[in-house]
Amino acid sequence: MSTAETPTGTLDPIPDLIKETLKKLDIRSEQIRFAVQSDVNSTGNYGEEWFVLTDAAIFTVTGKGEVLHYIPYKSVLGIRPEIVVDAGLLVLETEDGTVDLIRYSSGCASKFGFVARFIGDEIEFRKGKRDEAPIWDYKPEEQFCQSCGLLLPDEFSPCPACTKKHKIMLRILSYIRPYRGRAILFMLFVIAGTVISLVPPYFSRILIDDILLLNDAPTAAQEASATQLGSIFRAIQPAALALSIAVGALLAIQIIREIFTVFRLRLGAWLTFRVAANIRSHVYQHLHNLSIRFFDKRKTGTVISHITEDSERLQDFMLEGLSFLAVELLLFFGIGGMLFWMNWQLACFILIPIPIIVFGAGWFWKKVRSLWHRAWRRRSKLFDVVNDSVSGIRVVRAFGQQRSEVNRFADANIDARDYETNAELIWATYYPPLMFAVQLGSLIVWYAGGLNIIAGSMTLGTLMAFNAYLMMFYEPLRYISPLINWASRSMTAAERLFEVIDSQPE
Repeated sequence: MSTAETPTGTLDPIPDLIKETLKKLDIRSEQIRFAVQSDVNSTGNYGEEWFVLTDAAIFTVTGKGEVLHYIPYKSVLGIRPEIVVDAGLLVLETEDGTVDLIRYSSGCASKFGFVARFIGDEIEFRKGKRDEAPIWDYKPEEQFCQSCGLLLPDEFSPCPACTKKHKIMLRILSYIRPYRGRAILFMLFVIAGTVISLVPPYFSRILIDDILLLNDAPTAAQEASATQLGSIFRAIQPAALALSIAVGALLAIQIIREIFTVFRLRLGAWLTFRVAANIRSHVYQHLHNLSIRFFDKRKTGTVISHITEDSERLQDFMLEGLSFLAVELLLFFGIGGMLFWMNWQLACFILIPIPIIVFGAGWFWKKVRSLWHRAWRRRSKLFDVVNDSVSGIRVVRAFGQQRSEVNRFADANIDARDYETNAELIWATYYPPLMFAVQLGSLIVWYAGGLNIIAGSMTLGTLMAFNAYLMMFYEPLRYISPLINWASRSMTAAERLFEVIDSQPE
């Protein structure tokens, strides 16, 4: 097999640990054509991994010396880097299918892009489609972060490792500052609506114990659980009048809660669309201040997707997700307090499924966020293919390349479909066990509470009110999986938007 002459370790010096790992595979240092260090590991976090090329094979090795991939070089049919604003992925086309080989930050994009071009040209030369062997002419243009020392994505962008991911939401909320008065009013509506939502289950307890089941000889549990408001309803005669007053009060509470909900939703929509419009405007204005070199390094479709699709994803989450999150968080803590106030022993049982849900949510967030990053890269590539084809349609037709462009779009479309499907499959796998954990807590409460009723230490009204609160308590946990899925998409979109905004103009 003909190969170009390539000095050993041209891109990155090979550490002794990696040499020892390769030595165990009977690969001597002189057999290594070159090695390239990545600063992102296979899980998507910052870490050390290595790409190693010999005449016989391509390897990827972790910083600890674990071999991740071994691919015979002769089986490689093609190679391509997939680069977006903040990350990249080196993809191999082999006889056995597509392999996502190694990930890297945008700071390593230039050297991995060169590796892809060099190997791609060498494959063409090997197939006889290229007259001359490729020339090794890599000239690094590296800029390092002054804080952490990692390579910067390019001369325009900030260091992704130093960007605090948990501050993305705070940065989004900073766009609300011009509308702080309405934002405060929005939060007041949220708090008021939450407090009102806590009243109906409490009234149901009074309705059952102090009206419907009241008799001439109240049980010890009824007497022990009697409240001042319950005593007032007990004194109202006949019982039908007390029932009418209680149901009327519940109706009034529901009407007031819906009025607050209407105002909250209207105000939330007003704020959301203005914040999203301000972010879009900021991105668009900043793009006009960037140099031509910035656009030379990015596909037009990718830039367009930032302004349109990314901002739309973020807007949808702010309109529905943030409002839902604010309401459910307040309800979660408010209802938790009510449950422990009503019966702290029984409330302890509801905590049993919580660790399963919390740890599962943490795993799910980490997994799905990485998957959606990769899916967004495929979606950006799809935008690039469409933009290139439509903007150059005259050239495509002039050279009769319609079928080639259709095939190129089909490949990108299938690639995007597969990665988005994988992300959704993770959600579909995680959601049913979460629902089982929620139902398990409810069953435990029914059993323990039923035993208390049989023993005479709890009333039926207390148990019914407790279960009503329990369903409200578990409601945020019930939707934590789709909310995380939704939030991960939106935070990915926000990161992409802020990467453009943070790019430094010349």
